[in-house]
Amino acid sequence: IKQCKEQASNSNISPSGWYFLGASTVPCLIINASYIMISLYITAHSRRMAKINPERKSMVDTTGINVTLLTLSISYVLFTFPLLPTEFGLLDTYLPENTAFNTLCIMSWYWWIYASNFHIYVATTQEFRTIYRLFLGDLAFKLGANTLAEKILPP
Repeated sequence: IKQCKEQASNSNISPSGWYFLGASTVPCLIINASYIMISLYITAHSRRMAKINPERKSMVDTTGINVTLLTLSISYVLFTFPLLPTEFGLLDTYLPENTAFNTLCIMSWYWWIYASNFHIYVATTQEFRTIYRLFLGDLAFKLGANTLAEKILPP
Protein backbone atom coordinates (compact mmCIF):
# COMPACT_ATOMS: atom_id res chain seq x y z
CA ILE A 1 0.00 0.00 0.00
CA LYS A 2 2.88 2.35 0.78
CA GLN A 3 4.32 1.87 -2.74
CA CYS A 4 0.94 2.65 -4.33
CA LYS A 5 0.65 5.86 -2.34
CA GLU A 6 4.19 6.87 -3.29
CA GLN A 7 3.50 6.18 -6.98
CA ALA A 8 0.24 8.11 -6.83
CA SER A 9 1.94 11.07 -5.17
CA ASN A 10 4.76 11.02 -7.76
CA SER A 11 2.29 11.13 -10.65
CA ASN A 12 1.43 14.60 -11.93
CA ILE A 13 -1.93 13.47 -13.27
CA SER A 14 -4.81 12.78 -10.91
CA PRO A 15 -6.78 9.52 -11.28
CA SER A 16 -9.69 11.46 -12.78
CA GLY A 17 -7.22 12.92 -15.30
CA TRP A 18 -6.28 9.43 -16.44
CA TYR A 19 -9.96 8.59 -16.68
CA PHE A 20 -10.52 11.73 -18.76
CA LEU A 21 -7.71 10.74 -21.13
CA GLY A 22 -9.21 7.31 -21.61
CA ALA A 23 -12.87 8.27 -21.67
CA SER A 24 -12.82 11.59 -23.54
CA THR A 25 -9.57 12.48 -25.24
CA VAL A 26 -8.82 9.14 -26.91
CA PRO A 27 -12.41 8.72 -28.20
CA CYS A 28 -12.34 12.34 -29.43
CA LEU A 29 -9.19 11.64 -31.43
CA ILE A 30 -10.63 8.37 -32.78
CA ILE A 31 -13.94 10.00 -33.74
CA ASN A 32 -12.22 12.92 -35.46
CA ALA A 33 -9.86 10.56 -37.32
CA SER A 34 -12.82 8.44 -38.46
CA TYR A 35 -14.67 11.56 -39.63
CA ILE A 36 -11.62 12.56 -41.66
CA MET A 37 -11.36 9.07 -43.20
CA ILE A 38 -15.09 9.02 -44.04
CA SER A 39 -14.84 12.46 -45.60
CA LEU A 40 -11.81 11.50 -47.68
CA TYR A 41 -13.45 8.26 -48.79
CA ILE A 42 -16.70 9.96 -49.83
CA THR A 43 -14.84 12.68 -51.72
CA ALA A 44 -12.59 10.17 -53.52
CA HIS A 45 -15.57 7.93 -54.38
CA SER A 46 -17.53 10.89 -55.71
CA ARG A 47 -14.60 11.95 -57.93
CA ARG A 48 -14.17 8.39 -59.18
CA MET A 49 -17.86 8.15 -60.05
CA ALA A 50 -17.72 11.53 -61.84
CA LYS A 51 -14.85 10.26 -64.01
CA ILE A 52 -16.75 7.07 -64.90
CA ASN A 53 -19.99 8.81 -65.81
CA PRO A 54 -19.52 12.61 -66.17
CA GLU A 55 -23.11 13.31 -67.37
CA ARG A 56 -24.76 11.80 -64.36
CA LYS A 57 -24.94 13.97 -61.26
CA SER A 58 -23.81 12.29 -58.07
CA MET A 59 -26.58 11.28 -55.70
CA VAL A 60 -24.31 11.90 -52.73
CA ASP A 61 -23.99 15.46 -51.47
CA THR A 62 -20.31 15.35 -50.49
CA THR A 63 -20.21 18.99 -49.44
CA GLY A 64 -23.18 18.55 -47.10
CA ILE A 65 -21.72 15.41 -45.57
CA ASN A 66 -18.32 17.06 -45.09
CA VAL A 67 -19.93 20.11 -43.47
CA THR A 68 -21.88 17.85 -41.11
CA LEU A 69 -18.78 15.84 -40.17
CA LEU A 70 -16.69 18.99 -39.68
CA THR A 71 -19.37 20.57 -37.50
CA LEU A 72 -19.67 17.40 -35.40
CA SER A 73 -15.89 17.28 -34.95
CA ILE A 74 -15.65 20.91 -33.91
CA SER A 75 -18.56 20.58 -31.49
CA TYR A 76 -17.04 17.47 -29.92
CA VAL A 77 -13.79 19.33 -29.29
CA LEU A 78 -15.54 22.48 -28.03
CA PHE A 79 -17.71 20.56 -25.57
CA THR A 80 -15.08 18.07 -24.40
CA PHE A 81 -11.83 19.94 -23.94
CA PRO A 82 -13.05 22.48 -21.37
CA LEU A 83 -13.08 19.48 -19.01
CA LEU A 84 -9.28 19.38 -18.99
CA PRO A 85 -8.78 21.83 -16.08
CA THR A 86 -11.42 20.05 -14.02
CA GLU A 87 -10.16 16.53 -14.61
CA PHE A 88 -6.49 17.35 -14.07
CA GLY A 89 -7.11 19.30 -10.87
CA LEU A 90 -6.00 22.64 -12.28
CA LEU A 91 -9.03 24.46 -10.86
CA ASP A 92 -7.90 23.58 -7.35
CA THR A 93 -4.51 25.10 -8.03
CA TYR A 94 -5.42 28.27 -9.91
CA LEU A 95 -8.99 29.04 -8.77
CA PRO A 96 -9.38 27.46 -5.32
CA GLU A 97 -12.12 29.83 -4.13
CA ASN A 98 -14.55 28.98 -6.97
CA THR A 99 -13.62 25.37 -7.73
CA ALA A 100 -17.06 23.89 -7.04
CA PHE A 101 -18.94 26.49 -9.09
CA ASN A 102 -16.48 26.31 -11.99
CA THR A 103 -16.61 22.52 -12.00
CA LEU A 104 -20.40 22.61 -12.06
CA CYS A 105 -20.41 25.05 -15.00
CA ILE A 106 -17.84 23.04 -16.96
CA MET A 107 -19.62 19.73 -16.39
CA SER A 108 -22.94 21.30 -17.44
CA TRP A 109 -21.25 22.62 -20.59
CA TYR A 110 -19.96 19.11 -21.35
CA TRP A 111 -23.42 17.54 -21.23
CA TRP A 112 -24.63 19.86 -24.01
CA ILE A 113 -22.69 17.71 -26.48
CA TYR A 114 -25.49 15.16 -26.36
CA ALA A 115 -28.14 17.73 -27.32
CA SER A 116 -25.96 19.48 -29.88
CA ASN A 117 -25.59 16.44 -32.16
CA PHE A 118 -29.31 16.38 -32.88
CA HIS A 119 -29.33 20.10 -33.69
CA ILE A 120 -26.30 19.75 -35.95
CA TYR A 121 -27.95 16.96 -37.94
CA VAL A 122 -31.18 18.95 -38.25
CA ALA A 123 -29.34 22.09 -39.37
CA THR A 124 -27.00 20.45 -41.88
CA THR A 125 -28.83 17.46 -43.36
CA GLN A 126 -32.07 17.68 -45.35
CA GLU A 127 -32.46 13.88 -45.34
CA PHE A 128 -32.33 13.82 -41.55
CA ARG A 129 -35.12 16.41 -41.36
CA THR A 130 -37.25 14.37 -43.79
CA ILE A 131 -36.72 11.11 -41.92
CA TYR A 132 -37.41 12.76 -38.56
CA ARG A 133 -40.61 14.27 -39.94
CA LEU A 134 -41.73 10.82 -41.16
CA PHE A 135 -40.90 9.38 -37.74
CA LEU A 136 -42.98 12.03 -35.96
CA GLY A 137 -45.88 11.50 -38.38
CA ASP A 138 -45.81 7.73 -37.89
CA LEU A 139 -45.61 8.21 -34.12
CA ALA A 140 -48.63 10.54 -34.21
CA PHE A 141 -50.62 7.95 -36.20
CA LYS A 142 -49.62 5.21 -33.75
CA LEU A 143 -50.74 7.34 -30.80
CA GLY A 144 -54.08 8.10 -32.48
CA ALA A 145 -53.46 11.77 -33.31
CA ASN A 146 -54.50 11.38 -36.95
CA THR A 147 -55.12 15.08 -37.69
CA LEU A 148 -51.71 15.99 -36.31
CA ALA A 149 -50.10 13.19 -38.32
CA GLU A 150 -51.75 14.44 -41.50
CA LYS A 151 -50.31 17.90 -40.89
CA ILE A 152 -46.82 16.51 -40.19
CA LEU A 153 -46.56 14.02 -43.02
CA PRO A 154 -45.90 15.28 -46.52
CA PRO A 155 -48.77 14.89 -49.03
